[in-house]
Amino acid sequence: MRQTNNGNGTTTRLLSAKDHAESFVDVNTGRAVAFVMDDPLLYGAKAKEADHCLITCTAPTRRAQGHMFRKDDPKFRKLAGGACRAVRSGSLVRMQPVCTICTTRRRVVTGTGIKKVALVTGAGSGIGRACALKMLEHGYSVVLAGRRQAPLDAVVEEAQHLGGDALAVACDVTDAGSVAALFDTIRERRGRLDVLFNNAGRSGSPVDIDELDIDEWRSVVDTNLTGVFLCTRAAFGLMKTQSPRGGRIINNGSISAHAPRPHSIAYTATKHAITGLTKAVSLDGRKYDIVCGQIDIGNAATEMAERMARGVPQANGEIAVEPLMDVQHVADAVLHMAELPLTANVQFMTIMASKMPFIGRG
Repeated sequence: MRQTNNGNGTTTRLLSAKDHAESFVDVNTGRAVAFVMDDPLLYGAKAKEADHCLITCTAPTRRAQGHMFRKDDPKFRKLAGGACRAVRSGSLVRMQPVCTICTTRRRVVTGTGIKKVALVTGAGSGIGRACALKMLEHGYSVVLAGRRQAPLDAVVEEAQHLGGDALAVACDVTDAGSVAALFDTIRERRGRLDVLFNNAGRSGSPVDIDELDIDEWRSVVDTNLTGVFLCTRAAFGLMKTQSPRGGRIINNGSISAHAPRPHSIAYTATKHAITGLTKAVSLDGRKYDIVCGQIDIGNAATEMAERMARGVPQANGEIAVEPLMDVQHVADAVLHMAELPLTANVQFMTIMASKMPFIGRG
């Protein structure tokens, strides 16, 4: 439980995630405050799983009581209906209209109480953006990296509206100097790194192998493999020397790390290589409390996957529309991997649209 200054001369005692089943006291507010379960910022997964809503109110006494209500509780429906008038139940003597919606989030900290820092590459759009916002919602300080500053700044602006702690740093992961500068900034501005999500990547032109330009091959390899190595190398050096020591590296693999699509030699080769890199880092990181896992994603609904909904080549030569899944499911999965203690690790995870042609592909 923690106390928050509301900025208007009043204070509110708010529950943390671990306290979500307790009552609390809201003092001197003079108005109703509702925590709405559908708000994605509410406490994080623990309260959401508990299917509870929090209502606090001020009675005409010197003290207001806070209580937990299930969403299907008829008293909650009255209280959260917007016009919370003349409800009498114990200390709930008179309700004001719900004119303030308050949300709170966990502050994710290390074992010594230091706020955890996450770095997401390719954070300006798609999976990276969704995962960065998810981590921000759950209390991480998030460093956003990407080639283009404008999309990163847009994510920072959105994070600020949500009360999140975000820092945007333009970085080309294929350039060793640019990656070094990124990690210099992390050291100077945040002091440590607890989670690296290696997400930045690109695909190649869908052509026959003999028609793929060598420069394009190198560009895909530089982004999808060398870029992951450079960021992992820098993160490894920081994580093994910081205090508390250690951290977690999560690599964005792909269904293509298991089975190729037609005309995808560069992308498929790099994603298979990421699997080897993940295993090597997981092994070499043990003595430094550095863990490494991989998430293989299939058909998340992002800009990169839009073509799936229009129809893409299949192994049998046909063109077929493929189902997509909400990218938020990927963000939830990455968050789950990130939040495990360093004594546990999701080594490999596959998350995909249920009916996409992966099982049985080819």
